[in-house]
Amino acid sequence: MQQLEETLGREIADIIKGHVAPWQERIGQLEKRIIELEARKTEKGERGEPGPSGANGADGKDGAAGVGISGVMLGRDGELILSKTDGSLHNVGIVVGRDGAAGLPGQDGKDGTPGRDGFGFDDMEPIEEPLRFGCRFIRGGDVKEFWWNKATLADFDHENFREGNAYPRGAVVSSEGGLWICKEETKQRPGIGKAWRLAVKRGKDGRDGKDGVRGERGPAGQNAAVY
Repeated sequence: MQQLEETLGREIADIIKGHVAPWQERIGQLEKRIIELEARKTEKGERGEPGPSGANGADGKDGAAGVGISGVMLGRDGELILSKTDGSLHNVGIVVGRDGAAGLPGQDGKDGTPGRDGFGFDDMEPIEEPLRFGCRFIRGGDVKEFWWNKATLADFDHENFREGNAYPRGAVVSSEGGLWICKEETKQRPGIGKAWRLAVKRGKDGRDGKDGVRGERGPAGQNAAVY
């Protein structure tokens, strides 16, 4: 019995060795190849020829319409606001700062040099011309003159009297050939009441002049037709 078991064991071992031996040999060869490849120095290969061009891709979809800036304005608080072409607004932010707080009062400046004394009545003398009057101030080499025009009839001339107009005191008008001066404000016609004084009376008509020289005789007239 023991001999039979030993015999079967040897036969089974031989069968297993027969199947495993080729694999062991193949594995040994692969391990040897791996060692050789790892030991070999890797070299860079030459650049290959360019490949053929690829086919054109399909057209892309149309992009959305662009948005531009149509205007710029400044807000109440100093912010810059952009107005876009699509009607929307974009607040960029504050670009103009608010006024700062008032600073402290500055120091008083130094007193200026005393000014020159002004002209007084002691330096004044009256001056006059036919149509104006004034005053002259003289102090040393400084001379200043001030002039005013005198009032004349031209300043009070109201031309011809007109019914309904109000005339102030001093007004001068012409009425019915005479020159009248107004003594108090009035609307009355000159010659009625006491508001007017006749300054220049209307002149009388002059005498008839002498006959002129006799003119030349005119051409003879044509005979009238008789019917």
